Amino acid sequence: MRYRELILCVGMHRSGTSLTASILESLGICLPGELIAADAANMKGYFENRSIVDAQEKLLKDLGYWWPTERSSRGMPGSVMKKSVYIDYIDWLSKHIDELFDTGDHQIAIKDPRTSLLMPAWRLAAARLGITLKVVICIREPSDVCWSLVWRDGPSVGMNWSRAQRLWMRHYRDLLKNLENIPALVVSYENWFNPDARDAQVKSLANFIGKSCTKKQLESVARIVKPEINHGGVNRLAKVDRAVRRAHSRLLKPGIIAKTEARKLRHDSAALEINRLRQALRERLHLIWIQTPWGGKTLEEVIDKDTLYEQIGSTSLKAYRKNFRKKKDLRLHPLISPAHLNRERLNRGMKPINHCNELIRHLLYPDMLPLNTHPFFDCREYTIKNGQLGIGGEHPVLNYLKHRNKNHENRSNIHNIEVPWLIALGAHLDRSNEENLPPLIARLHPGLILADPITTLGDPSSGTGELIANGKYYGDIEALFSLW
Repeated sequence: MRYRELILCVGMHRSGTSLTASILESLGICLPGELIAADAANMKGYFENRSIVDAQEKLLKDLGYWWPTERSSRGMPGSVMKKSVYIDYIDWLSKHIDELFDTGDHQIAIKDPRTSLLMPAWRLAAARLGITLKVVICIREPSDVCWSLVWRDGPSVGMNWSRAQRLWMRHYRDLLKNLENIPALVVSYENWFNPDARDAQVKSLANFIGKSCTKKQLESVARIVKPEINHGGVNRLAKVDRAVRRAHSRLLKPGIIAKTEARKLRHDSAALEINRLRQALRERLHLIWIQTPWGGKTLEEVIDKDTLYEQIGSTSLKAYRKNFRKKKDLRLHPLISPAHLNRERLNRGMKPINHCNELIRHLLYPDMLPLNTHPFFDCREYTIKNGQLGIGGEHPVLNYLKHRNKNHENRSNIHNIEVPWLIALGAHLDRSNEENLPPLIARLHPGLILADPITTLGDPSSGTGELIANGKYYGDIEALFSLW
């Protein structure tokens, strides 16, 4: 039987596994099969075998532990290996790996971060085929990984800062737990962007996989590693938990012992969970404090007294709390619309906000890429231009309200929007506009902000506009603007 070697490129998602796989390819390692093409989330390509990614994605979903979910962050029990879908997957994987070696290469590489969670299956498949396994572990600054996960997966699966950290810990913990006696090399994502460290890391990687490293290959890697693909290292990011920071520091040390490190990661995971519960308790106590007359004063920048009075005939936060359940779109401020926020949450499969305390908690503790509070407030755009994510743990709209006189850029700054007319619940409180606003405003859907729907936003039916007006009023609004 001829010698065959399989190199697995693994690690947490968004940790530079694609970049490392491309460097393996430049060193002469074959990445067989159909590779997944590049997209907006990874402009250089994924370097992943489509069949393996699809199979591993399906397996994790069938087991009920799809990798980005909350349940997956708690880890899969060993009992899943006895399930028929897991056993069938091992049979399929063994056959598929055997076919991949039919290309004639005695050494191939497979890259997929999901493999970190499924190492037992790969060990069994390799043992069946008599294949030697080697593992390249990709490590990246955890805050950059978590930021990237929240940015990319927040809108689709509700990825938040806490879950991203626990998933980071889980991937490396499960990987190292099942890595005993398998040769492994740790590569640092940040080292790829430091010329001296990059050359040393390329030589170390080439030596690990049994390849020579020529000056020409070093130059080839330098062309692959372009500074613009590194979006990390920004100082605006929220801090990761101390337990994650400790684990990251240890993983970068040379000569780690997989079994020992897996045990340490188990303790770090427990510390991470304890810290999460402590944070939840602090938030709960803060919400209780907010309900006192003294604590309520800390929300002064959020509360627009005229808007509250217009809606409930009172400027009292206590009255607002009492009436919130009766009318789910009571607004603290014209730029905070619970109805719009709930539409955003429902579109992402999240539970709607049903209590004003939940709304206030969302604003004070946005443990995710914060959802837009209003059609004309873009949290993503605001954080890009002003760098406010993680500063004080507050929602970008709160930061904007605090600093709206400092010329922060955002289309949410209604004073700078160049539109013929801008209508919002509360806008009529601007007395300079009062005489120009028609009676139709009184019938507008609460929380809806509108401008000239044709010249400014485009036809809602096209799906390309920034704002789709409520269908019930669209005809009236279009007619209204044609008169104006």
